Amino acid sequence: MKINFKFACPLLLAATSALAGGNEEASAHRYISERIAQYGEAVERCEQVTASRSLPDESVIKHLRSYSIEDVRVFLITRSSHVSEVCEKPELTELAYAIAVLEGAGVSGKPKEIVQNIKLLVFGESTWGLKKKYLELPTNVQNILEQTDYFDKPFDDMAILDAIENTKKP
Repeated sequence: MKINFKFACPLLLAATSALAGGNEEASAHRYISERIAQYGEAVERCEQVTASRSLPDESVIKHLRSYSIEDVRVFLITRSSHVSEVCEKPELTELAYAIAVLEGAGVSGKPKEIVQNIKLLVFGESTWGLKKKYLELPTNVQNILEQTDYFDKPFDDMAILDAIENTKKP
């Protein structure tokens, strides 16, 4: 499950917002904080894309019903996460670069704490868990469903799952 960055980011920054001592620490703090803020804006932008999209056509919903609900669930959740990452990619790449630069520079104090926390939040175990689940999907499910254009932009995976599951009930 994707961590809600929109809520976690302000908490992370607030917890480490005291200006770090020393000029180098202050510069590093500002640098990583700006990248985190830019990434947060990208997350919000992509969430707006998700919120603005309607459900896929009934033909897509019907097609999804032809697969096992577990495969569909894994596909929708992991694909939704993937296309959100693609939407956020420029800012995500900048954040990853900033983390690598600051780790390579051996920053200390509050900037080091921020780097460690944001790294776990954005690039932690749950991110790999989603990617791994997707890779474990049957290849035919991946290939066929990825050909549906609807799944190329951020979408509401839970709303689609609800639509599939609600129509199966008598």
